Amino acid sequence: MKMKKIASLILAGCMVLAASAPALAAEESVVRFDFASVERLPISYKPFSDHITTPSEQDQHERELSLLCPNFYKMAGISGFTILSNEMTGALRIEDPGEGAVRISTGNLFGLGTIYWDAEEKGPNLGAIASIYLSIRGGKKETVLSIIMSALDLLGIPGEPNMSCAGEAKRGHSVAYINKAGEFYHNKTWETAVLVQQRHFFEHTYSVSTVGGVAKQLAVDKTPENGFSAYLIENKPNFNNNTFISNKTLDAYTAQKQTGVYTPYYEKWF
Repeated sequence: MKMKKIASLILAGCMVLAASAPALAAEESVVRFDFASVERLPISYKPFSDHITTPSEQDQHERELSLLCPNFYKMAGISGFTILSNEMTGALRIEDPGEGAVRISTGNLFGLGTIYWDAEEKGPNLGAIASIYLSIRGGKKETVLSIIMSALDLLGIPGEPNMSCAGEAKRGHSVAYINKAGEFYHNKTWETAVLVQQRHFFEHTYSVSTVGGVAKQLAVDKTPENGFSAYLIENKPNFNNNTFISNKTLDAYTAQKQTGVYTPYYEKWF
């Protein structure tokens, strides 16, 4: 019964969206989303001021909205719109950011799936190569033995390597990127006018040694999912200069309005 009441309120909210959006109360809250980058509409609302929605209730509410107010979902699929929600009634409406609006969007870290091996050593006797340093691009030097011992510790393998047996170690790096984009709003669409990049370097090691009489291969990826941060971060000149990005984006919008074309501005590695 309670869910039917909630559904009725949602339907009323959709009617407000379609017919009387400006009449929302002053208690509405504003949250901005880029709907082009999400699969599920991230709406949060409360049918009553003292009602707290659980995750399962939230899913149910969204299913009800998609059935009761399909036009709202269709409208909300337009990238860059603003969701306005009234906390007391659950009524919803969408606000256009306006022709010529400018925004800066920062993407997620992404890699290209390549490890570049910088240095390696191997030999029939680990003791003979244990103190040799291996370098990594932009990082500190580390000995063969240190690489092996660190890998054993990180992988939770007890014991120490047999220095009389064969051994090897190598160090490498991978690169992941973050894009920052300057975008302008034109003809109901966000256009990317500026793209600048930041890149993150992560360490990778591979080693072979004999521990407890058994040869072991030890591979370590020092990446975020394993609790490691980048050992080196590099920025293109204007990655942290939001004023520059905004001005360049506005220049592109002006060119688009005056001539119908604009030239994107890039600072990137690929």
